[in-house]
Amino acid sequence: MIDSTDYEEIIKTFPKKTKVIKLDLSPSLAFDILYHTINTPRSYCIKLDENIESTTHEYTAEALISLSTQSGEPILVKIQGNQLGELSLSVWSYDEQIIDKFFTIVENRINESIENIRNCDEGLLEDLRSGITILKELDRVYYYSLCGEKFRRIYFMLADSRERLYKILIKGTYGSFNPAVIEMQTYLGMLLRHDQESSIKEPESMRVGLATLKWKRWIIILLKRILNPEEE
Repeated sequence: MIDSTDYEEIIKTFPKKTKVIKLDLSPSLAFDILYHTINTPRSYCIKLDENIESTTHEYTAEALISLSTQSGEPILVKIQGNQLGELSLSVWSYDEQIIDKFFTIVENRINESIENIRNCDEGLLEDLRSGITILKELDRVYYYSLCGEKFRRIYFMLADSRERLYKILIKGTYGSFNPAVIEMQTYLGMLLRHDQESSIKEPESMRVGLATLKWKRWIIILLKRILNPEEE
């Protein structure tokens, strides 16, 4: 596996553009909305760090995501957030026009999300935040599975995702029951059958990784339902 520093070293000669975005949201919600906006069922999160400083309680966040645009061009995206709610969006590609087009798509999607968030009541907003947390946890499960992380760590990330998803779906607000809840439970049982301090290896790592991509697709659909209930 290539880590985040290796990725940036490999592509440092590629064209790069950075855009600063300021949303009228709390710092963590602003980061979550941009993270969700960029994420796709097959995007690959290489790095995801969120921190709240213990004494000042200042929030910082950073994610590095590899993905393909709607036209199939590969790009690397870094998003950073801070306590002021300012977001930095950096994109690498072999063609600056691809970057400009991606910026336009992201801006349009964010504007649509912000408009929908304004219509969210407290319950919908809580479900949205929880759903995006599931998305981030599944990205971590995918990455750590392929990196050979310990079974214990993967188990607890997946268990947290399933519990959050169950709490959203039990309300019955967003359509039919999501099969991811049952599938996640099956995979949790599989993970528990192994020594929790040992590292995951194939074929289990590949099985979990592929399942995670499917669950991500379902979670992205769920988030769309939360943000656009009138379309259902």
